Amino acid sequence: MNNEYNYYLYSNSYHMRNSSCHCRKNHEKFCWVTVPYCKPIVSKCVTCPTGPTGPAGPTGPQGPRGVTGATGATGPQGPQGIQGPTGPTGPTGPSPTETHGFAANTTGSAISVVFGGTTIPLPNSQILSPDIVANESNTEFTVNTAGLYYISYNIHLTTGLLVGSRISINNSPFAPSVISPIETALTSFNSDFMINLSAGSVIKLELFGTLAVATLQSGSGATLSITCIS
Repeated sequence: MNNEYNYYLYSNSYHMRNSSCHCRKNHEKFCWVTVPYCKPIVSKCVTCPTGPTGPAGPTGPQGPRGVTGATGATGPQGPQGIQGPTGPTGPTGPSPTETHGFAANTTGSAISVVFGGTTIPLPNSQILSPDIVANESNTEFTVNTAGLYYISYNIHLTTGLLVGSRISINNSPFAPSVISPIETALTSFNSDFMINLSAGSVIKLELFGTLAVATLQSGSGATLSITCIS
């Protein structure tokens, strides 16, 4: 019959109140209904209520890794780290004053002075570093190390003369070193100065300005000092 159901007793007692009966329609759908008592009747099927939610199933496997996102902005600079240990001491550099020279004339030599200049030989008490070399006549001193030099000289004569004194560098008089009397005869001449020298520079001590014989004092007749300071 259409939309009608046959009810059958689920328990064994026809007279049990609130018993549950098994509802079947064409052997396809099933439900449970509560009736005051069970007996063969004809009625419409009642919609069954939703049952409770079952327990959660196990977690599935992890999915594949997604693509890498864009790089974020640079964060603020961190605090300064602690100071590292002191490094080893480096090798000792060359000392500028290792380039030095000293020479003198202590024998009371007679120097024949001419207008253009006469070089004074300085053969005595020489103290020369390896890079300052005197020629055979001890009138020229070649400096083989470039640098800033402090140079000084002294000349002492037995008799005053109207002669001048100077240092010549590479055959050119160096103006700050020149002493040139005009009216007064001198017995002593001294000067000091600093100058930048290139390697290979030649230094000479000279008397100039007149025709005369200048006799050096014994002992400290003439001295020349050359020192590299940087």
